Amino acid sequence: MKKDEDDKFFTRVGRRIQKVRCEKNLTREDVAKNTNISVKFLYEIESGVKGFNANILYKIAKELNVSCDYLLGYCSIGKICQEQCMDDVITMFDKDELPNVRKVINILYEFSELRQKDSKILEP
Repeated sequence: MKKDEDDKFFTRVGRRIQKVRCEKNLTREDVAKNTNISVKFLYEIESGVKGFNANILYKIAKELNVSCDYLLGYCSIGKICQEQCMDDVITMFDKDELPNVRKVINILYEFSELRQKDSKILEP
């Protein structure tokens, strides 16, 4: 990856870590202590200033009780992951738009499930 792509990647993952941590009402101090990293380093990860290795990502994901794939933004759409990803998308819209956004996302998800079932039926 190029430097700009790295920066965007780490910023995106850091924001997702921070979002999950806040949703679970955990402080940086709690997560840092339980993952054996400093509070400053966790802050730098969450703000995209510093990168991290797979071991750190694993420890943070385990502490937050989410998958590494989810934190990285590469999860396959399963029921739990669908809801987490949907929440990420929904935060970009105004409150007035939310009911319609949820409907569209659910319709698309149902459509993709039907397509998968149809393709399995047509397999030799």
